[in-house]
Amino acid sequence: MDTEHAGYSGSGYIDVQNALGSKIEWQINAAETNVYTVTIRYANGAGTARSGVLTANGNTGSAANFTFAPTGAWSSWAEESVEISLNTGSNRLVLTGVSADSFANIDSITISGPPVTPQSCSGSSSSSSSSSSSASSSSSSSSSGSSSNTPRMNISQFVGYGSAVTGGQGGQVVTATTGTEIHRAICQRASKTTPLIIMVNGTINHGNTTKESGNCDTASDRIQLKGVSNISLIGVGKNAVFDQLGIFIRDAENIIIRNVHVKNVKKSGSPISNGGDAIAIEGGPQTRIWIDRNTLEASGGEDDGYDSLIDMKNDTTYVTVSYNHFRNSSRGGLIGANDNPDGNNFIVFHHNFYENIEQRTPLLRRATIHVFNNYWENSSSVKQIHYVNARAEGKALVQNNYFKNVNNPLLASTDSDVPGCWVANGNAWDGGTYTRTPSSGGAHYVPANWQSGNLNGTVAGCSVNGASGVQLDDAANVPAIVKTHAGAGKM
Repeated sequence: MDTEHAGYSGSGYIDVQNALGSKIEWQINAAETNVYTVTIRYANGAGTARSGVLTANGNTGSAANFTFAPTGAWSSWAEESVEISLNTGSNRLVLTGVSADSFANIDSITISGPPVTPQSCSGSSSSSSSSSSSASSSSSSSSSGSSSNTPRMNISQFVGYGSAVTGGQGGQVVTATTGTEIHRAICQRASKTTPLIIMVNGTINHGNTTKESGNCDTASDRIQLKGVSNISLIGVGKNAVFDQLGIFIRDAENIIIRNVHVKNVKKSGSPISNGGDAIAIEGGPQTRIWIDRNTLEASGGEDDGYDSLIDMKNDTTYVTVSYNHFRNSSRGGLIGANDNPDGNNFIVFHHNFYENIEQRTPLLRRATIHVFNNYWENSSSVKQIHYVNARAEGKALVQNNYFKNVNNPLLASTDSDVPGCWVANGNAWDGGTYTRTPSSGGAHYVPANWQSGNLNGTVAGCSVNGASGVQLDDAANVPAIVKTHAGAGKM
């Protein structure tokens, strides 16, 4: 415990050793499995942020990033809050520094949500140079209640068709401020399967990205995760911006992309990257991928040089796309390179925000997908071509979504000779019409009762299995939930 600088609230504060990987640990007991708000009171008298990552129970799937921006002096204190998932019973929280300067001085931790109580750390120690810390050395509080913007499932909970995606859980934590540093961290692993967590803290662009060599296969015109496994790429606060530089995932397994902002990736014009896709998952085979809490955006459509925000092709399986904000692009994304069998299957889209997207949210071919609790909203200037579009024997379970100002929200278009199908229930439609129908042309199928505002029903003969463990939110609550939690910078 340190007392050198004034303004702390208790008997002192924690000043950890200035070293990458320095830690503080707390042990708490939570009344229930839920999402909790963690507020840390800190001081940072340095001229730059001294960030840290908070993990719960050693699971990087339950992790949150603290920026710890400068406060002006070591005696000036501020608060920063994040959300994290805790389990019923005992939970171990670890705050780890992500740079050589470690993180800010820590005065207290406050946990809000269902009741929590501090516990002894049972002999575990911190890497602080001056003291060990436990929940009893910090403050803890709780509050109860729920609102329409609180989802039934934990925001950090993995939901998918297969086993949980863990990414770099348990591996080394490395901070990268350039694309070259991202590639170098991947290449310098002991093997292509060694777990690794990369905390991205800066703007990644063409000027700071080069091809690196080692246990990797990288490129200079995109961030490339090829022939690798067990990697988490996680943004720090709101700082991880991929400016005109896409992310490419090929021949990879157990990958997490979380809390990053990818924008304005072009396939024509200058500079070009990644075939114009913000995130491309293709080349085969790719499996167990989690795209979570990112912002993916363009500034127009194909005529402006852009392609898709997320495409999946060539034997891509067991993917979850959750709590992302897709905006201002003609194309959201597709599943399947063309109508021929492509090996893609078992993909989940949940709690995503599609804002001013014209089509492909998603377009699917020959794959089974589960689409639930997503929110679509368009301005009147957007060309509304199609949204969930099941083609070429693709099958979709479409549940409890909310479409606002959306034309052609659910259909099987005639762009493929063979249609796909869907099972739809619990969905809400607030404004829009159908410009593509079997009678007017452009669609094999549309919802039978769309003219009365009802998108629900089943295409004859269609049967679709959804992901396991899903707890659906009511469609009426989806806009508030998604707008509150989807996108980068909200962890």
